[in-house]
Amino acid sequence: MEPHPRSKLVTGHAQAFYTTTFGVWDSIHVMFGDKKDGSSIKRDVVLSNNQNFNEVRKYDDGGPIRVILRPVPVGEQRDNFMFIDLVQQVRAVYFPVAYKSGPQSEHLCTYRMIDFHLRKGAEIRLPSEDRSVFLSFGSSIGLDYRHHETLCFDLGGIYDYLSVARKTREAEDGSYDTAAMGPELITLLNCYEVSIDPTTVKVDRPFTRCIALDSVLSDNFSVDVVGDRKNSAAKCSISWSMASI
Repeated sequence: MEPHPRSKLVTGHAQAFYTTTFGVWDSIHVMFGDKKDGSSIKRDVVLSNNQNFNEVRKYDDGGPIRVILRPVPVGEQRDNFMFIDLVQQVRAVYFPVAYKSGPQSEHLCTYRMIDFHLRKGAEIRLPSEDRSVFLSFGSSIGLDYRHHETLCFDLGGIYDYLSVARKTREAEDGSYDTAAMGPELITLLNCYEVSIDPTTVKVDRPFTRCIALDSVLSDNFSVDVVGDRKNSAAKCSISWSMASI
């Protein structure tokens, strides 16, 4: 497998008499910048991955897919674009709308969601190649990993688009121009197009699995959920699937 410019492939074995060699990417990079082409990255949030090969073995043996909620801290100033290296499958991305839902629920945050696992797929633009590709989404894993590609989110456009009522923003309803807006809100780049330089601020986030939400989601969505309670004030959350490792 070709090397990745930011993540490293880690291999290992499960305990006991399991001889299969498994591989996981050591980290996932979520980056923020001013330019859509990935040439001006301000911050690089490095999310360390789970490297427990016993859990990988359980999935390989037919065990449940585990969903990991990974909060991503957002800078003090609003960023224009967010980039996610697709070295892990992505089920959904949650964008904060209000950090306090109300006087009686100051500990709750309201989010808008882009959910990949509820769709069959979508056409995604590759601006550097002036073409589109169809990405298939799985009902369990969402958007599958694409080791040498990076997903770009136009944050301003996404907030504007998701703030419109779902029925109003349907393509067949002419009151909102999804044809002009929709395809360009999420684009695909080659991972080498996204450049990290010495001025980029790096934020390291260790892997942890403590979150109060896990039991709620596990009980209601028929998936085994783990997550991250540390730095609960993080303002963006990404739902990963462990099926890829």
